[in-house]
Amino acid sequence: MMVEHLLDLGEDLIVEILTHLPTRSVLVARAVCIDFRRVATSAAFLAAHARRRPLAPLEILLYDRTTTGHVDDYVYLDALSVSVRHPGRPVRRPLARLPATKPQAELLGEQFCLPLASCDGLLLLGTAVAGQYLVSNPTTRQWAELPRLRRPHIEDGGRSLESLHTSAYQESGFYFHEPSSEYRLLCHVTIQEGLPPAYYIFSTGADEPRRLDNVKAGSIGDFFSPSGCDMITPAVLRGHLHWLRHPEAGSAGEMAAFDTADETFRRMPAPPVANELLARLLVADGSLMASEFRKLAVDLWVLEGYAGAASASAGGTRWELRHSFEVPWQARMPTSALVVIGGDEEGDVVLGTRHGVAVYDVRSRTVRAVDVGPGGSKGVRLTQRALRIRESLVRHTFFETQRHPGIPSLYWRFCSC
Repeated sequence: MMVEHLLDLGEDLIVEILTHLPTRSVLVARAVCIDFRRVATSAAFLAAHARRRPLAPLEILLYDRTTTGHVDDYVYLDALSVSVRHPGRPVRRPLARLPATKPQAELLGEQFCLPLASCDGLLLLGTAVAGQYLVSNPTTRQWAELPRLRRPHIEDGGRSLESLHTSAYQESGFYFHEPSSEYRLLCHVTIQEGLPPAYYIFSTGADEPRRLDNVKAGSIGDFFSPSGCDMITPAVLRGHLHWLRHPEAGSAGEMAAFDTADETFRRMPAPPVANELLARLLVADGSLMASEFRKLAVDLWVLEGYAGAASASAGGTRWELRHSFEVPWQARMPTSALVVIGGDEEGDVVLGTRHGVAVYDVRSRTVRAVDVGPGGSKGVRLTQRALRIRESLVRHTFFETQRHPGIPSLYWRFCSC
C-alpha cells in the first residue's frame, strides 16, 4: 500500500489504530504523511490517546555521577523499574543529563533543576532560584513556568521586592484541580523571617500565585529540614493529598488531608504507629497505607472503609495492621535511613534506603530485592521520590501562554516517559 492511499482504510479506523500505539510510535506515525500528522495532532485524538495510555510501571529515580573529577563531569538521572509484573520492560532507562558543578552529590537537588513531583505525564521541577517552578512534558519537550510570587512591598517593612527569592518555600503537593482543569502546586511560604507563614497556590491558569485565606498556616518547624520533610510527596487518593507529618496535622493521633477540589484542609485519624518519624504514607492496591520501619520488620497499616477525608473525620474508618515482612538488608539498616517509598494499583510497595531497595507484593505477600548498582558518594544514589508517569502527547494551552525556554543545562535523554 502506497503512503498516499493509507487513509483509504478510513479515518476512524486510523484513529482507532493510533490510539492503541505507544507514544514513540505515534510520533513516528506523524512523519508518515500530512494526513497522518493531521489525525495524530488533533485535540480529540490526543485526549483519546492519553486516556488509553496505562500508567507506567512503578519506578524510582537514580543519580549517577561520572568520576573523572573534571569540570565537564555530568550527573545522569535515570529511572529504574521496580515492578514485578512487567519483566519485559527495560530495567533502567535514561532520563536526563546535567553538568556537575558541585562535588557534593547530596546537594544536587539544590544545585540543579530536578523533578519534584509528577502528575498526568507532567513533571514539576524546582530551580536554584527559590520560588521558581517549571512544568515540563518530557514527551513533547514543552516547558512552562508557574507564576512567581511577587509583591510591591512587605507590609511591615515597606521594602521593595521585585521577586521574593529570599523567602522560604516548602512545596506541599502537585495536583490536578478538576473544577478548573488546571495543574496546581500547593506551597507553604514564609515571606520573611518574623512574618506569619501562608499557603499559596501556584497555578498553570493564573497570572500570579493565590493565597489560601481559608486556613491559618502552621509553622513549618522541623518539616523544612531535608531529613524530616516529605511534604512534596503526599499520598494521593480519592481527590485528596495525605500527609502523616504536616503543619496542619494538629495534635497527636491526627494527620492532614487536603481536598484538591475545594482546596481545604481536614484532619483525620493517624495510623497507630510507634514512631511517626519512621513511618510514611503511600497508596497501593487502591488503599491508603502507612509503612513503619521497625528493627526486625516493616509493618504495613491499611485504612479500612476509607471513602475520603470527610468519612475518616466522621469516624467511619479504622487502621488495621495487615502486613509485616522483612527486607534483605534490614539487619544492617539504620531505621532512620528511609529514602524512597511508593506504591501502585497492582499491589507493589517499594521501600528504599541507601542500603538497598525492596519491593513487597501485598497480594502474594512476597518480597524481593532490587539491584540499583554500586553506591558511594560518586556512584548511584536514590532520590527521595518514586516516579509514576502516564505518557501524554496532550498540548496544554499553558505551554503557550506561560512558555519557558527550558533549562539549558538539562538535556532530556529520552523520547517519552
